[in-house]
Amino acid sequence: MSAAEVFPSELVVPRGVPWQDYANCKGQTELFFAKKAERPQARERREAKANRLCMACPVQVSCRTFARENHEYGFWAGEN
Repeated sequence: MSAAEVFPSELVVPRGVPWQDYANCKGQTELFFAKKAERPQARERREAKANRLCMACPVQVSCRTFARENHEYGFWAGEN
Protein backbone atom coordinates (compact mmCIF):
# COMPACT_ATOMS: atom_id res chain seq x y z
CA MET A 1 0.00 0.00 0.00
CA SER A 2 1.45 3.36 -1.00
CA ALA A 3 1.49 6.48 1.15
CA ALA A 4 -1.05 8.08 -1.20
CA GLU A 5 -3.51 5.29 -0.42
CA VAL A 6 -3.10 5.72 3.33
CA PHE A 7 -2.99 9.52 3.36
CA PRO A 8 -5.01 10.97 0.48
CA SER A 9 -3.66 14.18 -0.94
CA GLU A 10 -5.16 17.32 0.46
CA LEU A 11 -7.32 19.44 -1.81
CA VAL A 12 -5.93 22.91 -2.37
CA VAL A 13 -8.79 25.19 -1.40
CA PRO A 14 -9.06 28.51 -3.25
CA ARG A 15 -8.11 31.58 -1.21
CA GLY A 16 -11.08 33.06 0.61
CA VAL A 17 -13.14 29.86 0.47
CA PRO A 18 -13.50 27.96 3.75
CA TRP A 19 -12.21 24.37 3.68
CA GLN A 20 -15.53 23.30 5.25
CA ASP A 21 -17.26 23.94 1.92
CA TYR A 22 -15.38 20.93 0.48
CA ALA A 23 -15.88 18.54 3.42
CA ASN A 24 -17.65 15.22 2.76
CA CYS A 25 -19.53 15.62 6.05
CA LYS A 26 -21.20 18.90 5.15
CA GLY A 27 -24.83 18.67 6.27
CA GLN A 28 -24.40 15.38 8.14
CA THR A 29 -23.68 16.55 11.68
CA GLU A 30 -25.72 13.72 13.24
CA LEU A 31 -22.91 11.31 12.36
CA PHE A 32 -20.21 13.33 14.08
CA PHE A 33 -21.75 14.27 17.42
CA ALA A 34 -23.15 11.79 19.93
CA LYS A 35 -26.76 11.88 21.04
CA LYS A 36 -27.48 12.10 24.74
CA ALA A 37 -27.19 8.65 26.38
CA GLU A 38 -25.99 6.99 23.17
CA ARG A 39 -25.41 3.25 23.62
CA PRO A 40 -21.92 1.87 22.90
CA GLN A 41 -23.11 -0.25 19.95
CA ALA A 42 -24.88 2.74 18.39
CA ARG A 43 -21.79 4.86 18.87
CA GLU A 44 -19.61 2.26 17.11
CA ARG A 45 -21.99 2.14 14.12
CA ARG A 46 -22.26 5.95 13.93
CA GLU A 47 -18.50 6.46 14.18
CA ALA A 48 -17.84 3.75 11.56
CA LYS A 49 -20.07 5.63 9.09
CA ALA A 50 -18.41 8.92 10.00
CA ASN A 51 -14.96 7.40 9.59
CA ARG A 52 -15.78 6.17 6.06
CA LEU A 53 -16.69 9.74 5.07
CA CYS A 54 -13.55 11.11 6.72
CA MET A 55 -11.17 8.67 5.05
CA ALA A 56 -12.36 9.76 1.60
CA CYS A 57 -12.55 13.48 2.43
CA PRO A 58 -10.47 15.87 0.32
CA VAL A 59 -9.92 18.26 3.26
CA GLN A 60 -9.17 15.74 6.01
CA VAL A 61 -5.82 17.29 6.93
CA SER A 62 -7.32 20.78 7.29
CA CYS A 63 -10.16 19.36 9.38
CA ARG A 64 -7.81 17.45 11.70
CA THR A 65 -5.57 20.50 12.14
CA PHE A 66 -8.56 22.72 12.93
CA ALA A 67 -10.02 20.25 15.44
CA ARG A 68 -6.73 19.75 17.25
CA GLU A 69 -5.86 23.44 17.41
CA ASN A 70 -9.32 24.38 18.68
CA HIS A 71 -9.86 21.37 20.99
CA GLU A 72 -13.10 20.51 19.23
CA TYR A 73 -15.65 18.07 20.62
CA GLY A 74 -17.04 15.25 18.48
CA PHE A 75 -15.67 13.14 15.64
CA TRP A 76 -13.29 15.11 13.39
CA ALA A 77 -11.11 13.84 10.52
CA GLY A 78 -11.36 10.23 11.65
CA GLU A 79 -10.62 11.02 15.31
CA ASN A 80 -12.86 11.33 18.34
